[in-house]
Amino acid sequence: MAGGDRPHEHAHRLPPADAVLRGRGRRVTRQRRLIWEALTAEPDLHLSADDVAARVSERLPSLNPSTVYRTLDVLVDEGLVVRSALGGDRARYEPAHEHSHHHLVCTGCGAVTHVHDDAVDELARTIAARYEFDLGAGEQTLRGLCSNCRGPT
Repeated sequence: MAGGDRPHEHAHRLPPADAVLRGRGRRVTRQRRLIWEALTAEPDLHLSADDVAARVSERLPSLNPSTVYRTLDVLVDEGLVVRSALGGDRARYEPAHEHSHHHLVCTGCGAVTHVHDDAVDELARTIAARYEFDLGAGEQTLRGLCSNCRGPT
């Protein structure tokens, strides 16, 4: 898991797997339910597929890791889960939230902080004006050093 994911500034209320999957016309299997529960137990964490597989295997040791990868792909395709490249060698997954957000990733410790659109809007306007380039919809990931890694200023 990304080192030191930081708490989100507000709580997310995510529906149970049965409602989410059936709402998309998907079968609810024990594996899918457990994968959804692993992702939503701490919805502000950014888990790798291996992290999800490890959490699920605690409750279902016979689970084949390839099932986790395929299910994550299905959940991403359905728009229920977001796949992000937050550094390192693996994609990270988190439940899709009702609002979009962006990420600050510390290059020192790997901590991830969510940043909401309103905080990025001014940056997007500046980029659009200066470079005649409109940032598209979707997450932006900004990298730098968190206050702990940066130390006293």
